[in-house]
Amino acid sequence: MRLTAQQSLILTDIRAEDRDAIDALLLEYGIRQIADFSGVRRYSLACVALPTCSLAITEAERALPEVIDEFEVVLDELGIPNEEIAIRMTGCPNGCARPYVAEIGLVGRSLDKYTIYLGGAFNGTRLSVPFLDLVPLREIVPRLRPLLAYYRDCATDDENFGDFIKRVGFDHLRQTVFNESKPEEVSGD
Repeated sequence: MRLTAQQSLILTDIRAEDRDAIDALLLEYGIRQIADFSGVRRYSLACVALPTCSLAITEAERALPEVIDEFEVVLDELGIPNEEIAIRMTGCPNGCARPYVAEIGLVGRSLDKYTIYLGGAFNGTRLSVPFLDLVPLREIVPRLRPLLAYYRDCATDDENFGDFIKRVGFDHLRQTVFNESKPEEVSGD
C-alpha cells in the first residue's frame, strides 16, 4: 500500500486475476473507489483541526465534507459536475493542509469564519492570494457561486479554476462578478 500527498491510499502489486476479488471486498466493506468521487471531492484536503489539534481556531476535517457537498450541488446546478478543483481547508493559519497553494484555500481565522484564498495552481506550484476575509462557514459556497458560474462561462478550454482566477485577476472579478469596486477583502490585497 502507498499513501499519497493527497491522502489517497493506493493498493499496489495486485495481480490481474486478483483484481475482481479485491474490488468485491472493497465494495463489501463500503470502501469507495476513485471513480466514485467527484473531481472537487477527490482533490479536497483538510487538516485535523478541532478537537485534535490544540492550535485550531475552527473546524476543518469535520466541516469540509459538508462544504464539498455544497460545492457538488452548485457545480451540478451550473452544469459542470465533474470539474476538478483543488480545495483545501485548515482550522488555523498554520496551513497544515496546504491551503496557500490550492485553487480555493479556506483558512480558519475565527470561530466558524474563514479567509478565502484563490488562484493557486491545481498542482500546487503557485501561491493563492487572500480574496475574502472572515466569511462564515455557511456562506463560503454561496459567496463563491458567482465565481464558479463566471468560470464556467469564461474559462478557456481545459483551463483550471486557479489558472482562470490568476488570468482574469481579482480587480476584474470584483468589478464583473460582484459588481463592486471593493467587496469585503483582506487588507494588503
